[in-house]
Amino acid sequence: MSEKPSILLVDDERNVLKSCQRLLHRAGYQSELANSGAEALEKLKYNTFAAIVSDQRMPEMEGTELLAEVAKQYPETVRIMLTGYADIQASIAAINKGSVWRYLTKPWDDEDYVTCVKQALDHYKMVREHQELQELTHSQNLELQTLNAELEHKVEERTSQITALNGSLRTSLMGVIRILADIGERHNSVIGSHSRRVTSISMKLGKQLGLEDSVLSQLHIAAMLHDVGKIGMPARLLQVSPNLLTGVDREEYKTHCLAGAKLIEMIPNFSRAASFIKSHHEKLNGTGYPEKLHGEDIPIGSQIIAVANHYDHSLNDSHKYEHVTIDVALQDVIKHAGTWYRKDVVDALVQLVETGEHEIIQLAHYVDIKINQLKPGMTLATDVHLNGGAMILKAGHKLSEQQIQALNKFLEREMLLGEVSISREVKGELVTT
Repeated sequence: MSEKPSILLVDDERNVLKSCQRLLHRAGYQSELANSGAEALEKLKYNTFAAIVSDQRMPEMEGTELLAEVAKQYPETVRIMLTGYADIQASIAAINKGSVWRYLTKPWDDEDYVTCVKQALDHYKMVREHQELQELTHSQNLELQTLNAELEHKVEERTSQITALNGSLRTSLMGVIRILADIGERHNSVIGSHSRRVTSISMKLGKQLGLEDSVLSQLHIAAMLHDVGKIGMPARLLQVSPNLLTGVDREEYKTHCLAGAKLIEMIPNFSRAASFIKSHHEKLNGTGYPEKLHGEDIPIGSQIIAVANHYDHSLNDSHKYEHVTIDVALQDVIKHAGTWYRKDVVDALVQLVETGEHEIIQLAHYVDIKINQLKPGMTLATDVHLNGGAMILKAGHKLSEQQIQALNKFLEREMLLGEVSISREVKGELVTT
């Protein structure tokens, strides 16, 4: 295609073609000539024309027939018919059918002729620009779709990576929390996995009370780490029942709530868990510690942990070789409903115990007892080994006075650890739960 839009002029009279070509040339337009409809269609195969001006009356193929074919094959080319007055009705019919854009009459007015061609070229230009804009828009839409698809894929991929990383970090964090929980309950006055049991009971109570998932998540962490503040405390404060501590020792023991809260506050997004830990020894009537909070000032998570902690202490106190029954432990909590603990929390515990929840009624079946506190008739829960590894007594063996004296002698020689695991009894029978 030429730099300037070109016009195809079609007429069977050579002098008419030349006259029109000179007229357009003076107006600054380029044009090509065809003496018949067949020649015009042949030129259209190899060239692009902005407009075609065709005479109506031509042998073999009339203008209306030619322009109808152009409209079908080359719809972008603007079609103008040059006709005599006798053929105006045919031209109007062609316009109505859409095959002709405008018509000019013979003889024509030069100014009208040039103006019509100019308008045809402007129309062609506008249509082409619109098409190019549509093509560009379509192309950009396709490119945008491709970019969006790639972006979605990258987002999904990145989200998957972040999810996996978050899962890994949470797994690592929970591992650290479990380690802290295990360390926190060393030298505890409660048997075995106290933190695990308190966590299980607390979560069941929280769900029973309808707490939101976000609160339950914080409660889970706080319950696991409610004793973490005991890390680093002197052994003399942890190896006896807290109820037996007095004076300075008791006041120092009470600081474990604040110490635990400060430790957990260092973990991002665990501020609520820290508040649960700090206040889990507060009581409704204001007699608790460390801040002597009253009633609704005590967080619900702290009250839940307090009830679970009290129940497990009553049920699994390592200072009691003969353990209490579930009913006795439950009654020990119930008697403080409304004074120490919220009644709805205590009621939830009662309901859970009545349903027979395994983690709620669980009894620890053994207790670690110092050798110098052993009594005749106690039954070993695990094998007893010398520090060198040699077994001297098997699990299930009932201790006699002589064997206890022998164990004390081994202890004096530092050949044996200071504690052994003893099966717990109730009314003379070993615990089997």
